[in-house]
Amino acid sequence: MIVDKQNAFSESQALTATAASTNVIDLSQIRQIGDGKPLYVVVTVEVAMAGTTPSLAVSIVTDDNAALSSPAVILTGPTILGASLPASTQLVYPIPLSGVERFIALNYTLAGTGPTVTVSAHIVENFTQDVKYPSGFTVL
Repeated sequence: MIVDKQNAFSESQALTATAASTNVIDLSQIRQIGDGKPLYVVVTVEVAMAGTTPSLAVSIVTDDNAALSSPAVILTGPTILGASLPASTQLVYPIPLSGVERFIALNYTLAGTGPTVTVSAHIVENFTQDVKYPSGFTVL
């Protein structure tokens, strides 16, 4: 899976309440993102979800302006309980092929008491599950 800064919604964004992604991505003709290929949003949990009965739901929103003054929700993922969101968990959402306007962003909906989680999120073309290995090992 290849990720880049231009297609990042969030980079280690610490969430403590419902919030929008740090970045809004411009899908203008200049960048021609996807060129008709299926694209995905991959949300990676950087720091495990904590709190009392915490949960997270991710929505993809779109609008014709960067301020997202009247956003349309084009996809809402399931609500996932915090116990299912340890560090390195990756959530994958397909970007719908229709109904997408020029600008796209994410909304993170947190619930529970004192929920916290840190995430990174990107648009990708090909998705493969990353395997995370512990650091501090020696290669012989």
